[in-house]
Amino acid sequence: MLMQSAAAQESLRPGSWVTVEKVDGGQYVGVLLSSDEREVFLDSTSVGSVIIPRGLVRSITPAVIGRGAQSEVTAGALPFSSRYFITTNGFPIGDDGAYILFTTFGPDFQFAPAENLSVGILTTYIGSPIIGSIKATARIADRVNAAAGALIGWSGWIPETIFFALPYGSLTYGSRASNITVSAGYGYVAYDGDDGGRALFSVAGQTHAWSKVSLMFDSIILSAGSTTSMLVFGMPGLRVATGANSAFQVAFPFAYADGEIMMVPIPTVGYFVRM
Repeated sequence: MLMQSAAAQESLRPGSWVTVEKVDGGQYVGVLLSSDEREVFLDSTSVGSVIIPRGLVRSITPAVIGRGAQSEVTAGALPFSSRYFITTNGFPIGDDGAYILFTTFGPDFQFAPAENLSVGILTTYIGSPIIGSIKATARIADRVNAAAGALIGWSGWIPETIFFALPYGSLTYGSRASNITVSAGYGYVAYDGDDGGRALFSVAGQTHAWSKVSLMFDSIILSAGSTTSMLVFGMPGLRVATGANSAFQVAFPFAYADGEIMMVPIPTVGYFVRM
């Protein structure tokens, strides 16, 4: 009996497939993201991310489901589903989440000290600039999540002192597996006694295409200034889950300005490792 109990507890760890039965007879099947004495957080197959108060839960048991569906939603339950190539969305990393993203330009470290809060630091491979990040998330309604955060950085060891900040807000519709996010923020830069800023926007999304592959799109839209036109930087690409704790992604960037589209000849790549 003790061995069976231990095995059951092991199978109900975050990231495992479960069936949550409610006291009113309702039922959810999906990936368990977190569970405590207050609530159960689940990435369900029917409505996406859902939080169920503990008082409404009758039982949580291991679920048996098809391998194809398991691969799809389990990939969405990884902490990497809380971001795209550059921007993030309204989903939290999770209270047990931490990862490193190695990109073409440098490493990005992200940690979750609380379920709905993440902090991080990113830089280049030469250690300059250095950027700190913070993001808080909240579930607004079924399939609707929101985030508010900021990036704050400086030039690091390079003699010229540059300070920049980007507060932003994001609204996400969908599940961790398939979603779309609209974000808006304000980028501020101070350098050599001068400073200024411009509004930035983003439209991003992802959808699971097959097996462990997700199709993704990310963008950064820089508003027009007094002497410059609007600039759109887009990144279509894909992400492949290479294991339970890792993923590889590649994007094919392009820029749009003054009515012209310019393709970037070198793709950008990234490799996630969950800590």
